Amino acid sequence: MQKFERTAYHEAGHAVIAYRFNVYIKEVDVIPNSERNGVAKCFFSDRNPEDNIVILFAGHEAQIVFDPDDKSDPSIVDYREIWDICDRVGIGNGAPYRELKNRAKQMVLDNWIEIQTVAKALLRFERITGTLVKEIVEDLDRGKDYTAGWEWQWHQGTL
Repeated sequence: MQKFERTAYHEAGHAVIAYRFNVYIKEVDVIPNSERNGVAKCFFSDRNPEDNIVILFAGHEAQIVFDPDDKSDPSIVDYREIWDICDRVGIGNGAPYRELKNRAKQMVLDNWIEIQTVAKALLRFERITGTLVKEIVEDLDRGKDYTAGWEWQWHQGTL
């Protein structure tokens, strides 16, 4: 498996689960820089820190579902943010922490088709808008063809 593909699934995991929690997604990309291999730019809310932790766990969980043989370490950037939130709200490294990680894994499994589709869009376009993530997930939920939507057409350059 190429690292690029794992990154696409990782970022798609963040994006789809963020969407499920109604978190605003500006954009998602798999364009590496000196700090990261990709990024899902989500604007977390303080209303439910546990949702934010699940979103952060979802990236690595999606990466593992995509490539069960992947032995790479989880993103230190994601885990620093997880640990910061846990410290702020008093979640220790015990049962509540493991429950949130398990919740992320279950949400990834429950949304696997959506994550696969967003990852494929990332592999095709390298950077997609949060609007395209929304369009893909909503169209898949309704059984519609997401490639017929205006945002997909815009990303392809056909609009």
